[in-house]
Amino acid sequence: MSATDSLRDKAVLSLKSRIIATLCLFSLLLSLVFAGIAILVSVASQDYVFNNAVRHVTDQVMHNYLENQTLHDKHMPPEVRSYVGLDGLSQDEIIKFRLETLPDGIHKAIAPIKVHYSITSIPGLDKKLYVFMDVHEFEFEFDQDKLLILALQFGIPALLTSLVGALIGLILAKHIISPVRRLADKVMKTRPENLIVDFSARFADDEIGNLARSIEATLHRLARFIAREQEFTRNVSHELRTPLAVIKNGSELLRSNTASSDTWLCRPLDRIDRAVAEMEQLVETFLFLAREKDLSARSQSCDIYDKVTHLLNRYDFLLQGRNVVCTVRESGRPQVNVAPEVLDIILGNCIRNAFQYTESGEVKVEIDPQCITMTNDIGQDSGMGNDRANTGIGHSITSKLCERLGWIFTFEAKTDKARAVICYSADR
Repeated sequence: MSATDSLRDKAVLSLKSRIIATLCLFSLLLSLVFAGIAILVSVASQDYVFNNAVRHVTDQVMHNYLENQTLHDKHMPPEVRSYVGLDGLSQDEIIKFRLETLPDGIHKAIAPIKVHYSITSIPGLDKKLYVFMDVHEFEFEFDQDKLLILALQFGIPALLTSLVGALIGLILAKHIISPVRRLADKVMKTRPENLIVDFSARFADDEIGNLARSIEATLHRLARFIAREQEFTRNVSHELRTPLAVIKNGSELLRSNTASSDTWLCRPLDRIDRAVAEMEQLVETFLFLAREKDLSARSQSCDIYDKVTHLLNRYDFLLQGRNVVCTVRESGRPQVNVAPEVLDIILGNCIRNAFQYTESGEVKVEIDPQCITMTNDIGQDSGMGNDRANTGIGHSITSKLCERLGWIFTFEAKTDKARAVICYSADR
């Protein structure tokens, strides 16, 4: 399996995992919400039952008091206490239950024990009837043992609900991701030079179908772009090489008919020869980038130091008339496995840029087993810091070639120095 296939499967599994995890969490949260609602309903139901019981007992006590003028009834449960007025109550109870301030009705207190009580005005008397029911023995208290029972009662259903949610999530994930995987397989099998026609028609008219149509349209645009690029390559191959050959032959003819002492003509011919050589290399570079799919097809072992020395001599004419010193420092003789013309392009672009933008000072080349570093002095008027120097055609080609080789190319231009680094070793 390729790295792309591995990443694709990893992404699909990740999406499936997110769907399953979302449904599991949703099921668990739903179970917890239901558990909370059940607890709240049980507490509210308890209060409702206790309040009705207090109301019923209060009616009995009131009826008995109005009929017999007594509060004692052998049928009253022991947890019920009743008083007419506040005389039989302690001051602590009066304050704790706020008997002097609360209106008539059913009330409850939870400390130190839970008590439901009623305050009722007695008809015809300027007194109130107070009935207290101690309910702490009947109420479901959430102590440690009962909390454990609740956890078992609600935890097991919550776990089962989560498992059901995971199963549903697995089924939904498979159903949802299936068209995405089919689309990914179609796109992976499609090549710009061999497009699958109308593969988006095999998908439904939904979000996946819209995505498939967008991808198909993009692939068609890419195919048209590649066709235009190939056509341009063919035009360059036929149209530019012919005038270059004419210029080169004309220059050789003029040189053969010119005496070596005629410097006024030899110097322009030298510039023409160098320009033709530069143009030929540029054309070859463009053709190489456009046609070569695998840069390792013509690879061989190349000595970095030998290449650098050769290229420094080739571009030495750029330093004529300038106060520039070029130094080379090596620590080892690194060998790289690459096509020689590719290495010429990469190193030649960096050396030519360094020579071209150094008016005076030093060009320093450092070679080590992992990288080659080229540093040159630049002036404020050299133009090295503008867009043309930083993103010009030379650096653009170098960057693309290094990227395709798996190398790392970095360039930075400061106020007085420019630095280009090419790392050809993965250890760096």
